[in-house]
Amino acid sequence: MGCGSSVKVHVIPEKTSSVKLDQLPIELLHKIFDELDISHIYPSLYCASKFLRHVVSLYNRFHFDMKLMSYRSLEYISSNILAEQITSLTLVNDLDTPLLLDLFLQKFSLDAFI
Repeated sequence: MGCGSSVKVHVIPEKTSSVKLDQLPIELLHKIFDELDISHIYPSLYCASKFLRHVVSLYNRFHFDMKLMSYRSLEYISSNILAEQITSLTLVNDLDTPLLLDLFLQKFSLDAFI
């Protein structure tokens, strides 16, 4: 081969590795949860496996933003968490979210957040 000719080299990995969520430490998963809202955590992970349900149930720094929830998701989430697990709370009462505030007040006492 002379100058100017090119050789293409293809590297084929012998074995690729992957990590499943069930294999990650709880502390790392909780750090990831810190960046998410509860309306993303619960529907995505709570029923995925027994381990992830356990990890979610142990988490105590939920960001609760009612603007991101439907009535059905609020009903589901509020049946599975305690007020003590919520550290950030955004409530709304407008035409886009009818009855959400009423449902929230049925499930939780505002005194728990003061």
